[in-house]
Amino acid sequence: MLLSSYSIGSISGVLVIFMLLRKQAPEGIVLLSLNALGLLSLAAVCLVHTPIVGMVAAFVFGLSAAGGGMQVGLTMFLTLYPNIKGMITGIFMNFGSLATFSVPLITGWLSAHINLAAALRGDLVVAALGLA
Repeated sequence: MLLSSYSIGSISGVLVIFMLLRKQAPEGIVLLSLNALGLLSLAAVCLVHTPIVGMVAAFVFGLSAAGGGMQVGLTMFLTLYPNIKGMITGIFMNFGSLATFSVPLITGWLSAHINLAAALRGDLVVAALGLA
């Protein structure tokens, strides 16, 4: 059920971000809002241990984290450096790939050697740093 809630949030996020950007919402505000929602939903999962909160948090996390925030960030980055778009896209995607590879390894190690709560707290730290 959590994965389904996350997936519905992800699909909803794509539509919401599309509508916001189409109405000329500032990309910076959209990106900060997505990061804040992601942080809040992770905090809810860590701090509140009820199934309904988990379901809502999974939906919100899907909406904020998988709904297109990476594309909004890349677009903002490309507007800062319009003369080297290919290099910027390559760097951005390489760091995304590095995170996709390393984060499951780190969180898997934390959950196996310490506990699952430590892995989630580590995710909270990364989300807070991203928001900062």
